[in-house]
Amino acid sequence: MDQLDEVRKLLDADRLSRRAVMALYDPQEDFVDSKDIPCNNLLSWLVREGKLFLNVAVRSNDAMWGFSGANAFEWSVLHELMAHWLGVHVGPVTFFAGSFHLYENHWDRAERISINFRGRTPYDHGVPKLPIAIGWDDLDRNLKLWFRLEETVRNRPMDEIKGLHELDDVFLRASLEAFRLYWLDKMPINEVKDEVFSDALAAMPECDLTAAALEFLGRRRPNLFNHITHPNIAAYFEAAAKGPINPIQPAIKKLHTKKDRAYGGAWKKRGELVSILANVARKVDRLEVYRSSRHELVDETVLDTAVDLFVYAGKYMLFLEEAAEGGLLDEAAPRPFSDHDENFDSIVDQFFKDSITSAVDADTLMVEIAAAFESLWPLAANAGTIEQKKTLARQLTEASARLVDTLQRNHPTQTAAFIRAAGA
Repeated sequence: MDQLDEVRKLLDADRLSRRAVMALYDPQEDFVDSKDIPCNNLLSWLVREGKLFLNVAVRSNDAMWGFSGANAFEWSVLHELMAHWLGVHVGPVTFFAGSFHLYENHWDRAERISINFRGRTPYDHGVPKLPIAIGWDDLDRNLKLWFRLEETVRNRPMDEIKGLHELDDVFLRASLEAFRLYWLDKMPINEVKDEVFSDALAAMPECDLTAAALEFLGRRRPNLFNHITHPNIAAYFEAAAKGPINPIQPAIKKLHTKKDRAYGGAWKKRGELVSILANVARKVDRLEVYRSSRHELVDETVLDTAVDLFVYAGKYMLFLEEAAEGGLLDEAAPRPFSDHDENFDSIVDQFFKDSITSAVDADTLMVEIAAAFESLWPLAANAGTIEQKKTLARQLTEASARLVDTLQRNHPTQTAAFIRAAGA
């Protein structure tokens, strides 16, 4: 049974089908005494609102080599391929793991990974992901060719990959080039000069796979980091070497994504005055009450309020940018600007690029925020110019970002709770 083909045909014929299930556990083969029993047991596919959702049921998952080393990657590739065959967008993937564990022999490595992670990814610096888009009818031919070429690469990594460009897909070509570098790296270090790796990496496309290959190879050959030809990858490694980003930055992004899925466009549904500025006003007024009384709510700390204000102010900037573009975002930013998470993430990156470490105390910033809003909302009510509103919205966003930075340093317990709640 070709389960891939059956699921593809089923969802192609009926977009609302709930029967697109693939079994990875075979009772006739797998009820045996062996350590090589499938850990991932079931894949369930659903198409909803133009997106392909994937649910993965796992009986037992090793966090290091299972989930991180294989499963998250392999299912993401299959997920992207299936979405391409069906002509829909890639949606969320959800893992259900009966046991999710870390073996004792990986404890030290996991701790080193945690300590050395700088809170930055290549995607934060404009390094694109490398898409995989092979047509169903071309899949078998491309895979057979890839595995034939991979065997040659494994046995003779010093040779040029003949037939590489017969592969239809850039992902398959780049992955094969990365495999060649992997086997070259297995050779005695003095037998292959660093220039061989530098030239090969430079010939690969600027993408996440190239960045990953460079990070891996640079562990033995740190000189490779001095000869990076791809500008965005170079910017990523330069920033990573400087140390961690502001820890609240990824937490704000994740929290926004969660809330955006729950509320959708409700924040702007009834327009600038009734919806958008009303949300901003509530947070500004809440900060004013806190400044005078120091009273905090049980379920909303002053840091929570400041973050919410930053989110609403940043989204207001995107809303205004739609009315009159002024270079706030990259030309390739998806439109409408205020409907896409990646555009909000760009706002976060602009205002939390590095730790702000504002020299102004929190109360002064709250006064500054209130003043900016008092100037802003009458302009919206009385049809002030877009540029006037943009200027004040930026002031409000910047001041709220500085307030968030100040509060996270003054209230470490609140900050840790916020980051945990966001899942960052």
